[in-house]
Amino acid sequence: MTTWDERMTPRRRRQCRASSSWRPCFRVEGASRRPMRCAVYQVETGLELRFEYEDREDLLRSQLFPTEDEDAIAALADRWHVALREKGFDELPIVALL
Repeated sequence: MTTWDERMTPRRRRQCRASSSWRPCFRVEGASRRPMRCAVYQVETGLELRFEYEDREDLLRSQLFPTEDEDAIAALADRWHVALREKGFDELPIVALL
């Protein structure tokens, strides 16, 4: 059984360890002018589609795909992209991660 203090102490965030293997899908920016990217990362448990800010790599949304279902990954990335464009986000050119 855990104590009250143990339950109320924030847990450390686990960082997903992404390898250098990644594939960009799209980039956009909104009213804040902070560039955001969507990319597919190879992680320990499969492939992960991530949508994140580029400047500090703040993760906004992600979806894990335990099997390499390229059609499902592309379809979800396209849905996210279309939704953002419909909300007025501006398209940016795709660039490599540094």
